[in-house]
Amino acid sequence: EPDMSVVMGISGKMHELVHTDRCVQVGAGVIRRFSGGGTVVISKDSLMVSFIMNKSALPLVTPFPREIMTWSQEFYSRTLQRLIPDFSLSEHDYAVGDRKIAGNAQSISGTRWVHHTSFLWEVDPVAMSLLRLPNKRPDYRRDRSHADFLQPISHLVSDRTLFLDAITDQLDKEFSVKWYDMEDLPEIENMTHLPHRQATTWVPITD
Repeated sequence: EPDMSVVMGISGKMHELVHTDRCVQVGAGVIRRFSGGGTVVISKDSLMVSFIMNKSALPLVTPFPREIMTWSQEFYSRTLQRLIPDFSLSEHDYAVGDRKIAGNAQSISGTRWVHHTSFLWEVDPVAMSLLRLPNKRPDYRRDRSHADFLQPISHLVSDRTLFLDAITDQLDKEFSVKWYDMEDLPEIENMTHLPHRQATTWVPITD
Protein backbone atom coordinates (compact mmCIF):
# COMPACT_ATOMS: atom_id res chain seq x y z
CA GLU A 1 0.00 0.00 0.00
CA PRO A 2 1.23 3.57 -0.69
CA ASP A 3 2.61 5.77 2.10
CA MET A 4 -0.10 8.34 1.35
CA SER A 5 -3.44 8.35 -0.44
CA VAL A 6 -5.77 11.03 -1.74
CA VAL A 7 -9.33 10.52 -0.47
CA MET A 8 -12.21 12.18 -2.32
CA GLY A 9 -15.81 12.55 -1.19
CA ILE A 10 -18.47 10.47 -2.88
CA SER A 11 -19.18 13.14 -5.52
CA GLY A 12 -15.58 14.32 -6.04
CA LYS A 13 -14.25 14.67 -9.60
CA MET A 14 -10.64 13.60 -9.89
CA HIS A 15 -9.68 15.97 -12.72
CA GLU A 16 -10.90 18.96 -10.67
CA LEU A 17 -9.37 17.94 -7.34
CA VAL A 18 -6.21 15.91 -7.87
CA HIS A 19 -2.86 16.33 -9.63
CA THR A 20 -2.84 12.80 -11.00
CA ASP A 21 0.63 13.10 -12.54
CA ARG A 22 2.08 13.91 -9.13
CA CYS A 23 0.22 10.97 -7.56
CA VAL A 24 1.85 8.67 -10.08
CA GLN A 25 5.28 10.16 -9.37
CA VAL A 26 5.07 9.55 -5.60
CA GLY A 27 3.07 6.33 -5.79
CA ALA A 28 -0.03 7.73 -4.07
CA GLY A 29 -3.37 6.03 -4.66
CA VAL A 30 -6.75 7.73 -4.99
CA ILE A 31 -9.77 6.59 -2.98
CA ARG A 32 -13.43 7.55 -3.21
CA ARG A 33 -15.13 7.23 0.16
CA PHE A 34 -18.85 6.65 0.69
CA SER A 35 -19.38 9.88 2.61
CA GLY A 36 -19.58 13.48 1.41
CA GLY A 37 -17.13 16.29 2.13
CA GLY A 38 -13.93 17.49 0.52
CA THR A 39 -10.67 15.92 -0.60
CA VAL A 40 -7.87 15.10 1.82
CA VAL A 41 -4.50 13.36 1.78
CA ILE A 42 -4.19 10.57 4.35
CA SER A 43 -0.78 9.51 5.64
CA LYS A 44 1.09 8.87 8.87
CA ASP A 45 0.60 12.59 9.56
CA SER A 46 -3.21 12.19 9.74
CA LEU A 47 -5.23 11.34 12.84
CA MET A 48 -8.62 9.87 11.97
CA VAL A 49 -11.70 9.74 14.20
CA SER A 50 -15.10 8.43 13.10
CA PHE A 51 -18.32 8.38 15.07
CA ILE A 52 -20.68 5.62 13.85
CA MET A 53 -23.98 6.35 15.55
CA ASN A 54 -27.62 5.44 15.85
CA LYS A 55 -30.05 8.11 17.03
CA SER A 56 -30.64 6.08 20.20
CA ALA A 57 -27.05 6.78 21.27
CA LEU A 58 -27.61 10.57 21.08
CA PRO A 59 -31.40 11.02 21.16
CA LEU A 60 -31.16 14.81 21.39
CA VAL A 61 -29.14 15.06 18.17
CA THR A 62 -31.35 15.11 15.08
CA PRO A 63 -29.67 13.12 12.27
CA PHE A 64 -29.16 16.08 9.95
CA PRO A 65 -25.79 17.53 8.84
CA ARG A 66 -25.84 20.80 10.79
CA GLU A 67 -27.07 19.21 14.02
CA ILE A 68 -24.43 16.48 13.84
CA MET A 69 -21.72 19.05 13.08
CA THR A 70 -22.81 21.15 16.05
CA TRP A 71 -22.68 18.15 18.38
CA SER A 72 -19.24 17.18 17.06
CA GLN A 73 -17.92 20.72 17.49
CA GLU A 74 -19.18 20.83 21.08
CA PHE A 75 -17.64 17.44 21.83
CA TYR A 76 -14.22 18.51 20.55
CA SER A 77 -14.47 21.89 22.25
CA ARG A 78 -14.85 20.08 25.58
CA THR A 79 -12.10 17.64 24.61
CA LEU A 80 -9.54 20.26 23.58
CA GLN A 81 -10.38 23.16 25.87
CA ARG A 82 -7.02 22.89 27.64
CA LEU A 83 -4.81 21.80 24.76
CA ILE A 84 -6.25 24.05 22.03
CA PRO A 85 -8.38 26.75 23.71
CA ASP A 86 -8.90 28.63 20.42
CA PHE A 87 -10.45 25.59 18.71
CA SER A 88 -13.50 26.56 16.63
CA LEU A 89 -15.80 25.48 13.80
CA SER A 90 -15.32 27.49 10.60
CA GLU A 91 -17.98 26.52 8.08
CA HIS A 92 -17.38 22.74 7.80
CA ASP A 93 -13.82 22.71 9.13
CA TYR A 94 -12.24 22.76 12.55
CA ALA A 95 -9.85 25.67 12.80
CA VAL A 96 -7.66 27.81 15.01
CA GLY A 97 -8.08 31.40 13.97
CA ASP A 98 -8.37 31.34 10.19
CA ARG A 99 -6.29 28.20 9.68
CA LYS A 100 -7.72 24.70 9.30
CA ILE A 101 -6.63 21.89 11.63
CA ALA A 102 -9.20 19.25 10.58
CA GLY A 103 -11.76 18.41 7.93
CA ASN A 104 -15.12 16.68 8.36
CA ALA A 105 -17.34 14.41 6.30
CA GLN A 106 -20.68 12.74 6.95
CA SER A 107 -22.99 10.03 5.72
CA ILE A 108 -26.58 9.79 7.02
CA SER A 109 -29.04 6.96 6.47
CA GLY A 110 -32.34 7.28 8.32
CA THR A 111 -31.56 7.33 12.03
CA ARG A 112 -27.97 6.16 11.56
CA TRP A 113 -25.01 8.33 10.71
CA VAL A 114 -21.24 8.49 10.38
CA HIS A 115 -19.17 11.58 11.11
CA HIS A 116 -15.51 11.45 10.03
CA THR A 117 -12.82 13.89 11.13
CA SER A 118 -9.27 13.94 9.74
CA PHE A 119 -6.95 15.91 12.02
CA LEU A 120 -3.71 17.31 10.57
CA TRP A 121 -0.92 16.40 12.98
CA GLU A 122 1.67 17.52 10.41
CA VAL A 123 1.36 19.19 7.01
CA ASP A 124 3.60 17.48 4.47
CA PRO A 125 4.32 19.74 1.46
CA VAL A 126 4.65 16.71 -0.84
CA ALA A 127 1.25 15.40 0.26
CA MET A 128 -0.40 18.78 -0.15
CA SER A 129 1.09 19.18 -3.63
CA LEU A 130 -1.16 16.32 -4.79
CA LEU A 131 -4.27 18.46 -4.33
CA ARG A 132 -5.55 21.14 -6.67
CA LEU A 133 -7.14 24.31 -5.32
CA PRO A 134 -10.80 23.24 -5.39
CA ASN A 135 -13.36 25.33 -7.22
CA LYS A 136 -15.72 25.01 -4.27
CA ARG A 137 -13.98 26.06 -1.08
CA PRO A 138 -14.94 27.70 2.22
CA ASP A 139 -15.13 31.49 2.20
CA TYR A 140 -12.63 31.78 5.03
CA ARG A 141 -9.99 29.99 2.96
CA ARG A 142 -10.13 32.58 0.18
CA ASP A 143 -7.47 31.70 -2.43
CA ARG A 144 -4.77 30.71 0.03
CA SER A 145 -2.43 27.85 -0.75
CA HIS A 146 -2.47 24.74 1.43
CA ALA A 147 0.67 25.94 3.20
CA ASP A 148 -0.99 29.22 4.18
CA PHE A 149 -4.40 27.69 4.94
CA LEU A 150 -3.49 24.65 7.06
CA GLN A 151 -2.29 24.62 10.67
CA PRO A 152 -0.37 21.54 11.89
CA ILE A 153 -1.63 20.44 15.30
CA SER A 154 1.95 19.52 16.23
CA HIS A 155 2.67 23.26 16.40
CA LEU A 156 -0.10 23.64 18.99
CA VAL A 157 0.24 20.48 21.11
CA SER A 158 3.62 19.24 22.28
CA ASP A 159 2.95 15.52 22.05
CA ARG A 160 0.78 13.38 19.77
CA THR A 161 -0.13 11.07 22.68
CA LEU A 162 -1.48 14.02 24.69
CA PHE A 163 -3.85 14.84 21.84
CA LEU A 164 -5.06 11.26 21.40
CA ASP A 165 -5.43 10.74 25.15
CA ALA A 166 -7.60 13.86 25.40
CA ILE A 167 -10.02 12.32 22.88
CA THR A 168 -10.15 8.89 24.52
CA ASP A 169 -10.53 10.44 27.99
CA GLN A 170 -13.48 12.53 26.80
CA LEU A 171 -15.08 9.48 25.20
CA ASP A 172 -14.84 7.69 28.55
CA LYS A 173 -16.51 10.65 30.26
CA GLU A 174 -19.45 10.85 27.87
CA PHE A 175 -20.03 7.25 26.78
CA SER A 176 -19.83 3.72 28.13
CA VAL A 177 -16.79 2.63 26.17
CA LYS A 178 -15.38 -0.84 25.56
CA TRP A 179 -11.92 -0.75 24.02
CA TYR A 180 -10.80 -3.35 21.48
CA ASP A 181 -7.77 -4.03 19.33
CA MET A 182 -8.60 -4.70 15.69
CA GLU A 183 -7.02 -8.16 15.88
CA ASP A 184 -9.61 -9.04 18.54
CA LEU A 185 -12.44 -8.33 16.09
CA PRO A 186 -11.74 -10.40 12.96
CA GLU A 187 -15.37 -10.09 11.83
CA ILE A 188 -14.82 -6.35 11.22
CA GLU A 189 -11.84 -7.10 8.98
CA ASN A 190 -14.00 -9.58 7.07
CA MET A 191 -16.80 -7.00 6.66
CA THR A 192 -14.49 -4.55 4.91
CA HIS A 193 -14.16 -6.98 1.99
CA LEU A 194 -17.90 -7.40 1.41
CA PRO A 195 -19.39 -5.63 -1.64
CA HIS A 196 -21.65 -2.70 -0.75
CA ARG A 197 -23.26 -0.03 -2.85
CA GLN A 198 -21.71 2.68 -0.68
CA ALA A 199 -18.31 1.07 -0.24
CA THR A 200 -15.12 3.10 -0.16
CA THR A 201 -13.13 2.13 -3.26
CA TRP A 202 -9.81 2.68 -4.99
CA VAL A 203 -10.18 4.81 -8.12
CA PRO A 204 -8.04 4.21 -11.24
CA ILE A 205 -5.80 7.21 -11.85
CA THR A 206 -6.46 8.85 -15.20
CA ASP A 207 -5.04 11.96 -16.83
